[in-house]
Amino acid sequence: MGAALNRVMAAVADRGLAVRNQRGYFMVECPTHPDREPSLSVRPVVGKVWLHCWAGCAKADVREALNLSLADLFDDELDKSRLPKPVVVAEYDYLDENSELLFRVERRFPKGFRQKRPDGKGGWVYSTEGVRRVLYRLPAVLAAVAEGRTVWVAEGEKDVAAIERAGEVATCNPGGVGMGWHPSYGHALKGADVVIVADRDDKGREHARKVLADLEGKARSVILVEAATGKDATDHFAAGHGITDFRPVEQAEPVEPAASSTSSTTEDSDVEPLDEWEDPIPLGALVELPPFPVDVFPSYIAAAVRGVAAEVQVPEDLPGALALSVLSTAAGGRAEVSVRGQWREPLNVQTATAMPPGAGKSPAFRMMVTPVYAAEKALQAAVKEKIKEKERERRQAVARAEEARRKAKTPEEVDTAVDAVRMAEEIEVPVFPRLTADDVTPETAATILADQGGRLAILSAEGTYLEVILGRYSNKPNLELLLKGHAGDRLQVDRRGREEFVERPALTVGLCIQPQLLQDVAASKQMHGRGALARFLFSIPPDLVGHRNVYDPPLVDETVLREYTETMRDLIVGLSEWTDPAIIRLSPGALKVHTDWRAEIEPRLKRGTGDLEALREWASKLAGHTVRLAGLLHLAEQPKDGVRMAISEDTMKRAVTLGRYYVAHAMAAFGVMRAHPLLDSARAVLAWIGDRDGFRLRDVHRGLQRRFNSAEEVAATLALLEDHGFVRRIEAASTGGRKPVLYAVNPKGR
Repeated sequence: MGAALNRVMAAVADRGLAVRNQRGYFMVECPTHPDREPSLSVRPVVGKVWLHCWAGCAKADVREALNLSLADLFDDELDKSRLPKPVVVAEYDYLDENSELLFRVERRFPKGFRQKRPDGKGGWVYSTEGVRRVLYRLPAVLAAVAEGRTVWVAEGEKDVAAIERAGEVATCNPGGVGMGWHPSYGHALKGADVVIVADRDDKGREHARKVLADLEGKARSVILVEAATGKDATDHFAAGHGITDFRPVEQAEPVEPAASSTSSTTEDSDVEPLDEWEDPIPLGALVELPPFPVDVFPSYIAAAVRGVAAEVQVPEDLPGALALSVLSTAAGGRAEVSVRGQWREPLNVQTATAMPPGAGKSPAFRMMVTPVYAAEKALQAAVKEKIKEKERERRQAVARAEEARRKAKTPEEVDTAVDAVRMAEEIEVPVFPRLTADDVTPETAATILADQGGRLAILSAEGTYLEVILGRYSNKPNLELLLKGHAGDRLQVDRRGREEFVERPALTVGLCIQPQLLQDVAASKQMHGRGALARFLFSIPPDLVGHRNVYDPPLVDETVLREYTETMRDLIVGLSEWTDPAIIRLSPGALKVHTDWRAEIEPRLKRGTGDLEALREWASKLAGHTVRLAGLLHLAEQPKDGVRMAISEDTMKRAVTLGRYYVAHAMAAFGVMRAHPLLDSARAVLAWIGDRDGFRLRDVHRGLQRRFNSAEEVAATLALLEDHGFVRRIEAASTGGRKPVLYAVNPKGR
């Protein structure tokens, strides 16, 4: 163990806290709250130890309880090289004339910019070598020139945003002063009326004059201006000036401090008037998601979903998604839906429902998944005696053959005896039926799946399986089974010293995960690059913790649970007899409903205008997912002879209803995955700001000291709020000492 991990674990031992070794990290009893199960993760990473309490305890409180300093978490003496990497506080997309992304610029805190380009595989390359350089906001610039509108040229993207908030079209060149203005940029401004906003310093004015020289003879008119107050356009608007208040360069005065405040009180703060502020950009707005459409199920499942949700006090989304997983366990690899031509969809789905710790996932999981375990027990009981009989037959045949080989005297007798031994060993013994697995490696799961005829369900009240396939045990992701088990593509399995192939594997996945795992999964390039995330149906139910009925929640009717359990168990057992998948067809009405749904989805995938553009990979599989959902609902409605009946128009409509639900939740889930790492901190700061008109950075640090470890973290969070228009940094008047860092608050953001 490294020095930091030794210090942490010694502090844990000194306090007698329970420890669970998780092979690569430790789960420890948290010292800051009553902990029945170890919830503090102690994970060594390069050069340091990462602490995280899954119950939400602040890291500073945990360190204090363990009597550890921040430096104690690092293997070596704390220095800048060990501090967190700069935080990306804004990103700027550079598009070509057709709105296709060429490259992206990251603005980082505390300082610096980086440029990157798409690698064509869903990731990024931090280089723009060979990429065409264009003006920022090029499509908007070209449209403005065509319409005869004035185009403003600023030094950087942040100033462009400030001018755009004032209602004008603005642009800048990539890299600003550092990379300079290229003559090719001027072609986009040919015949335009241009206003150049120079930064009020020597380099800024020199850069602006180079732009002016290039545009003379290209643009119809060019004016060179500077901010009335402050250094740049951002300072100009922050000081309360309008778009018409910029000053021609020859009239500009020497640079002076912007209007400011020396106090954080509302009486002394120099805050912009309400009518000078724009509406802030929503800070990762938490939209209200649609509830799970329970009525898509037949009555016996719907009653169970509602009953379990009421008794355990969980959203209906959780038992609803688990019911789909149980249906998928029954039908996966046993039935397929023929859509048209050669298009067939297997009936296994992969679901992930995100809920916080302590929300009641485990009891709801047990109640809804009971039919699977009951069916597994019934299947095992049915074959148990046959397995014993075949094993006995094989042992006896092997014994007779071995005896014959011992007594053999001639070569012919020896060969005959050897053949008898071989034939005895090849007597087929039925495999002990197994429907599910949980905390298994992908390799073990693939072996089980092959043993079970190519079918397996990974069902768990936790997200352990996702952690495992991402490399918990091997530090190397293994997605083969997840990918091929969803698509039904041929899977190679290495076992018992030989290679085997599963022609049409069917893997069902039904997981209850913690929301944090969404971000952890999204951080894996393999999950994105190979399309693993696109195969999941995500659900993000509302958080009921703190609002639950703890006195007298209604209990689920036992007859409801019995009917649900027995019907689903019989469906699983009945479909287990299909070794080759049954083919279920769509009725003409169902096919039309599905075709109309595909026609609705398609334009929503279009680049630039489609609301599903950001989810193209996931949404491209939506039509297939809808067919799978229709097949599962069909079998739930007709558990005895559904394989011999066509899917009805009404069933397909209900599958589309489910599809719409999962579209909304996928948008939210992928939003969580892409959420800014400082988003929660930014929301906490907004709550702290309350009715304040202004404040100092130091005030935030003091007021939220349990959340922030350093002033740098506070500044990074405030930079994010500034980019969204909630606050603006203002210059403080000099008092002879160190200037305080002051912020004004947008009254429209309250």
